[in-house]
Amino acid sequence: MMKSNVGPNGYNNSADIGKAYKYWAKNGIFTVELTEESSCLPFSQKCQPMEIKLNRYFKVVNNFFEYEHEMRSSIMMDGPVSAYMEIYSDFLSYKSGIYRRLNSRSLGASDIKIIGWGTENGVDYWLAVNQWGTEWGEEGFFKLLAGEEQLGYVPSPITPSLVAVDIVQDIPKSYVHSQLFYLAK
Repeated sequence: MMKSNVGPNGYNNSADIGKAYKYWAKNGIFTVELTEESSCLPFSQKCQPMEIKLNRYFKVVNNFFEYEHEMRSSIMMDGPVSAYMEIYSDFLSYKSGIYRRLNSRSLGASDIKIIGWGTENGVDYWLAVNQWGTEWGEEGFFKLLAGEEQLGYVPSPITPSLVAVDIVQDIPKSYVHSQLFYLAK
């Protein structure tokens, strides 16, 4: 069985952005505010329904990229793109330069954020960040060989779009905590 979200020390991080995006695409999200009289902390499941005020409801549309130029355009217009990356044993020892998978021993998948691209010594790459901290790679960043299947078996990079729903009958009458996003004041 494949581990997911492995780190350089073999830890298993339970965060799985792909599952979250699928969940939100199916269920949508609400933005909420705390009521004036509330003392609960945002993101706490202890907040009672009367302590929050539903603000807006959004459908989530997950956009996948078939071509690299689509991803570059999205990064320029909308910012970073989320992706899964299959992690191979040689990736754990990455220090610098452009990573090109040379090993076939898969350790699982990890969530990454693709923030840009470039060319180094005539080789194109994606500039990315993972959740392993600044002690790993190039202070937490890494360069991933572009133009080849370096992300492994997992889905293409993805970016969600929020579509505001204003038709009352299209807004769910109930919600669960994982659909709530608090607005900072």
